[in-house]
Amino acid sequence: MDNRTGESTRVFAGHIKQYFASLPLFTVVVLILSWTITLLDVPGRLNSSSVIVSHYLNLSANKVLSHWQAHRLVVYPFASLGVTYLLTNTLLVLPYLASMERKHGTVRLAWALLILMTFATSVAYVILIGVYSMVSSDMSKYYTFAGLSAWTVGLAVWSAIEEQAEGQSNDRMLFGVIRIPGHIMPHLIIAFYFFLMPDLSLIIHLITAGIAYGYAKNKLPPRLVPSEDTYRNYEQNPWLGRAVNHGRFISVDNTSAYLPIANSSSQHLNADTTTTTAPSSSYTPFSGQGQRLGDA
Repeated sequence: MDNRTGESTRVFAGHIKQYFASLPLFTVVVLILSWTITLLDVPGRLNSSSVIVSHYLNLSANKVLSHWQAHRLVVYPFASLGVTYLLTNTLLVLPYLASMERKHGTVRLAWALLILMTFATSVAYVILIGVYSMVSSDMSKYYTFAGLSAWTVGLAVWSAIEEQAEGQSNDRMLFGVIRIPGHIMPHLIIAFYFFLMPDLSLIIHLITAGIAYGYAKNKLPPRLVPSEDTYRNYEQNPWLGRAVNHGRFISVDNTSAYLPIANSSSQHLNADTTTTTAPSSSYTPFSGQGQRLGDA
């Protein structure tokens, strides 16, 4: 019994190790930043004092409008609400992050998340809360928002619409037993955050869902959605050279369901140093004589 338990544990640990070893670059960076900031905030939370890092990263309409702290419009997904929140967000967002990066490439996913589902979302949120606070005595502008939950909602919407348009079977299994249609998952995720994690903003989740819907349906202004050539130009810029040459980087021209073994630069090198031979189109019939099994 002990041997079976030990073997099962080793197999499970091997699967976990293999899974994390196959994660693409942007997904890994997001995990490292999020968990590093959360761990740095732990001493402050234990002492019931202000958290060390997230206090300067979370999204606050008051901080943006009154103190001109514009950096909060971009960095708030990496701010922390605590280990429990981050663990929940990680379990929900990680499958979407990894699969969408493999499918669309590192640069494209980073643009969609950082520019559209982070910056555009936060600008719309700050404007909405700012206007509402001017016409009412509500204290919403002093509320803060942090964490990866908005990305979870946005990626769920984007993935569901895209898979439905491609005619793929995108059903999800809840607890491995209950089959749920893929287009229902975004609604369940929003409801989960609203009822079970009420400290998170429903407004930001709805704004992110709307932007993700427009992006998946190609309804956003063209200036907000770069072309394929633009993404390729970004990948060729020297300031991205180190990331592009990383083994986990996925080029916009090398997207698939799996992490590529080699990046685009090595593929070009192989193309220059090897030659390909076209298969012969001529057909040569078999000149021998066949014999069936059982024949004498």
